[in-house]
Amino acid sequence: MTRMAIVPLIVLGAVLAGCTSQLDTDKAEREIKKGIAEQTGVEVKSVECPDEVETEEGDTFECTAVAESGDEVSVKVTQTDDEGNVNWELDPDE
Repeated sequence: MTRMAIVPLIVLGAVLAGCTSQLDTDKAEREIKKGIAEQTGVEVKSVECPDEVETEEGDTFECTAVAESGDEVSVKVTQTDDEGNVNWELDPDE
């Protein structure tokens, strides 16, 4: 099975859902999908993140990106503040 090119990628994005304390994970999924395609040239079919993530600086969670080829890779997302900004990177061990 071919794998997506795995390189550490970090992107900042504001993904806060309005004035709530829930992170807008749908927006995070869109930004990760776009970022992977732009930085690696790999077309991404989908990105799945947990539905309910509280905004909390320093907290991390995992998402899964699926390439058009069907290959999957884990994406580590770290909240950089409590306002919805995140960094993400592909898991180099995947």
